[in-house]
Amino acid sequence: NMGLFSKKDTCSICGEKSGKAVRDGFVCSDCWNKTGLYGAPLTSNKHLATVAQVKERIELNAQWTKDQEERKNIFAPTMVIGDHLMVDGANRLWSLAAGSFKKKAVGFVYSFDDVEEYELNEDGESVTKGGLGRAAAGGLLLGGVGAVVGGVTGSKKTKGVCTKMDIVISIKDQYIKLPMHLIAGQTKRKSIVYKAAQQNATNIIEYLDKVTAVEEPAVEVHQENNSVADELKKYADLKAAGAISEDEYNDIKNKLLAKL
Repeated sequence: NMGLFSKKDTCSICGEKSGKAVRDGFVCSDCWNKTGLYGAPLTSNKHLATVAQVKERIELNAQWTKDQEERKNIFAPTMVIGDHLMVDGANRLWSLAAGSFKKKAVGFVYSFDDVEEYELNEDGESVTKGGLGRAAAGGLLLGGVGAVVGGVTGSKKTKGVCTKMDIVISIKDQYIKLPMHLIAGQTKRKSIVYKAAQQNATNIIEYLDKVTAVEEPAVEVHQENNSVADELKKYADLKAAGAISEDEYNDIKNKLLAKL
């Protein structure tokens, strides 16, 4: 029974409904909705997507939905960073903080492992950015911890007014760019409000730097250094005992030090 559509345009994923053409098949609206993508690049160019890409997105979204259920059950925030970032440090979970006293989580609950990158913008210009295991780089921390300086240059700064300051966090695999609005209107740069927003921005970026940082293999380097030091001592003892000459010792020492 052909029904209302021909067999050739049957959804390549569910096989039950008529679908719109993609690069190598057809995908029905119900299966598109299961991807969880609304306004993402794959959605706006459906005909360029492959069936395999759509299936992968459906699996990712199913896992995302499952993760959200689990996270919301265990999310127990204990602090709010920078008046915007609600944090459950024990479980490495966070959400945006809402409400007049910033005590209510809003939207999804994210893991810090979900963070792909983050950026502080002021009046449309990037002040600093970080993520993917790298610390924030830019004007934010010049002058020491807690100091937001050198952020915006040029005519905008000389006007003495900031009209917009926000931190945008990009979430891995979800095409989500999550904004935290620190300033959303004309604010004098010398005002208490502006300085408070600067401090909030610093607190948030510093915290994100800390919780998304990749540990350096310090132990391995330390062990290598110890190994070379032990070897040097061994050959120094041999030289002192007359077993090797000064020239032989220096040659061995230079080779060992070259390994560091």
